[in-house]
Amino acid sequence: MDNSTMNYHPLLQGEGRGEVMIRDIMVANPQSAKRDSLMQKLDERIVPMPDDMKEEIAQGIYTQSLKEELESEIGIYRDRERKAFYNLIRCYKQDTIPIASSDSIKQLLIDDQYLQSKYALAVLYLEQDSITKMNELLSSIPGSFTLSLTETTAHSMYLNYLSVLSQMILAGIGSVNVDSSYLPIFQLIAEDDSYLPGAYARNLLIGGGVKDYDEPIILDDTNSINPSGSSFPPEDNRMINEENFIRVYPNPAGNYFVIEFKALTNESNPLIQLKLIDIHSKVSKVINSKKTYDQIIFRTETLEPGIYICELWVTNKRKTTAKLIIVNQ
Repeated sequence: MDNSTMNYHPLLQGEGRGEVMIRDIMVANPQSAKRDSLMQKLDERIVPMPDDMKEEIAQGIYTQSLKEELESEIGIYRDRERKAFYNLIRCYKQDTIPIASSDSIKQLLIDDQYLQSKYALAVLYLEQDSITKMNELLSSIPGSFTLSLTETTAHSMYLNYLSVLSQMILAGIGSVNVDSSYLPIFQLIAEDDSYLPGAYARNLLIGGGVKDYDEPIILDDTNSINPSGSSFPPEDNRMINEENFIRVYPNPAGNYFVIEFKALTNESNPLIQLKLIDIHSKVSKVINSKKTYDQIIFRTETLEPGIYICELWVTNKRKTTAKLIIVNQ
């Protein structure tokens, strides 16, 4: 049933005694029970559908229809196609003839109809100094794709990011080193690194030594697996439900460690700090965070091996601590 049928069909509006017919149709199409708007229409009928019939229809929530099975199979094949596509690009990038591999990648991206491939093609045009083609491609995207609100935001960020890079290239600066005159723009774009352009800008700042490497990482807490591959003890999993917690892994740490924390506060703009204290009670590192829950990765090159205490501070009050051991690598 499309939206027009759902809104205007006389049976759904209750202009007839078609409960049995509606029940049979919807039971035969169990995916209909998964549409809240359609189920709501049954309650809005002039003559409401009996509860026992609604219960029969509602059983469709637990049934996978033929349509859903086909959609699932299509999703599997599309996933395999994308993996093959990116594996092919990876093979071309490993080609010993750079010009041939670049042309092959460009043709693949031109032929591919996915939105992300168009942005990858725009970046490739920029790398080949085809700035005019890059701008033409970026300008054509809104007319070629139906962009969601999120995709529209990402598109705007791509326009800003690639525009700045093209200006740097035209000025003879290049696209690798961050010129001080463009630094504020990259910092602004990098503020939202949940979008790829923001992540690119962030990495450019990190590579230029302008920004510290404190990238948050998201781990799968449902399986309780840490970066070293071992499981967290059960008591660590329960810490998630505590008001304030901090935990560190892998522990002992080698080249890096992750601090995961949660700070419970009612303040609208709390001051949240992570402090790393060495065995001599000296503060080795202080990180300010705007988030009340996060996972942050730290490199250990600048830290001496030994025992440290990680402290969670909320508005100048220490809430909880965790011990960390850093070993030689």
